[in-house]
Amino acid sequence: MADLADFGIKVDGEEEGQSEDLDALREKREKAWELEQKISSLHFKRGMTALIGGVCLFAFLVSQAYLLYSPSPWTEYYLDGASDQYQLGAGVWSGQAWGIVPANYDDEGDGGQDVVGTWEREDGLLKLSFRKFKKLDQEEDGKKLWQFIGSGATSPEDYHQWADFLAYDKTTASLRLVKRVDSYETYVPGIKDGGNPRLYPEVRLRRSGGTIQPAELSFHRLDAEQSSWTVFLGIGFLLACFIYHRELGRLPQSPEGKD
Repeated sequence: MADLADFGIKVDGEEEGQSEDLDALREKREKAWELEQKISSLHFKRGMTALIGGVCLFAFLVSQAYLLYSPSPWTEYYLDGASDQYQLGAGVWSGQAWGIVPANYDDEGDGGQDVVGTWEREDGLLKLSFRKFKKLDQEEDGKKLWQFIGSGATSPEDYHQWADFLAYDKTTASLRLVKRVDSYETYVPGIKDGGNPRLYPEVRLRRSGGTIQPAELSFHRLDAEQSSWTVFLGIGFLLACFIYHRELGRLPQSPEGKD
């Protein structure tokens, strides 16, 4: 029996059936494409939130490990009742430091100016090294300040130089001044007749016969220690990652077998 289509005769029922099959196939393909797009988007969001959350938590752990051995960087540490302050830049073995010029090294006043120096680790302590240019005695050498500017124009004798040795107490997050060393003396904290603690020459403290007692000079953080925002961001992004992962698990299998 011959097929009528071979003679150019079309059957209406067959044409309608083919049209319905094409519409169903097109709808199926559209749904499959939408599913693939949704799966791809969820995969991307899950990966990005996991990455950002992991980086934030890693940064938090690194910062906490750093604070076990070093003071908080770029944070001012102050002494009650005094203008002395310290601030250390970030570093593992050394870095930049900031402090206050003591009155002993200020030829024109009582000190109190900001001074920039460096810090390094030495014998388990933090050694902060500073220097300040000495006041020029023009009657003695006749030089002007601008004549000292330039490579090799100055020498160590043209500066007041001193080093403060600090101990870091991680339990209280404070810095304790152990001693100050300059070209002439070594100074240590002491207290006399119930007064306020201050620095005395180490030789004088030993020879005081007990009138000057050893004391502590502790520098505390100027701002209160705050909760780290990195840990909250990390937890938030990881929670979002978990939500995207759960949404992926609820989706049906894709045609290629992806979840």
